Amino acid sequence: MKKILIFVASGLSTRMGGFPKALAKVGNTRVILNAIDCARRFYDGIFIITNGKVKPSFDEVIANDGNRAKVREIITGKGDAESVWKSLMLVQDEVEAPFDATFCWGDAYFKTPQAFKTIMDNSIEIERVKSLVVGCSVDNNPYAYFDVYTRGGVFNEMYIKKSYFQKNDGNVSKGVHDQCIFRCISSVFLGCLNRYRQEMGYDGENYLLSPNNEIGLLKSFDYLEKIGRPAEVILMPEKNVFSFNTQEELNDLIQIL
Repeated sequence: MKKILIFVASGLSTRMGGFPKALAKVGNTRVILNAIDCARRFYDGIFIITNGKVKPSFDEVIANDGNRAKVREIITGKGDAESVWKSLMLVQDEVEAPFDATFCWGDAYFKTPQAFKTIMDNSIEIERVKSLVVGCSVDNNPYAYFDVYTRGGVFNEMYIKKSYFQKNDGNVSKGVHDQCIFRCISSVFLGCLNRYRQEMGYDGENYLLSPNNEIGLLKSFDYLEKIGRPAEVILMPEKNVFSFNTQEELNDLIQIL
């Protein structure tokens, strides 16, 4: 089974004035190229999934860099889980088979290759995973955090019961928080997302018949627990993966690094 990495970079980056966060620079290196360099040795293929408005910019950056990542386009607008659903379907159709998929957000800055090394560790029996594996760390004051549990008290076998968000559910001083990186068997997680979309009232790709609310990936974890396919947690080193939403947050990141 092929091991393929997908960077989901299809958002509109409205808080960055429409400039793709994945193409921002930290030092002299673009965020997406840094991530590719960190990940390359772990995968058989790499895809960047973006929207039609900024695809030419990605094409140019990837071509000039000379790496072999493939840039593909989807139509976005119904939330990050919808973007993941479309991305997995597109790549699965292209490779003509289910695959061992790692996906992460295009605006994630990886300080070292450690996150990819951890998520691809041989001890993870990905074929037995019921939905997906979520790379997490225990962070201070996280904007999103999970209620997790173990089976049999085994600390390295944790599952996500429910997702919480700082803006809706209040602050916590420390919490288990995702590190923008996930792993699954494409066909397995697509099946889970199909069920979740149906539960939310979505009708295929006919958006005129679909609800107005977006489908959130982290909120889907609540549903996965409900149907007996909980997302699994793998702990990663702290302060190794960073994300940003605004120019000010990008500037803060540059100062940290």
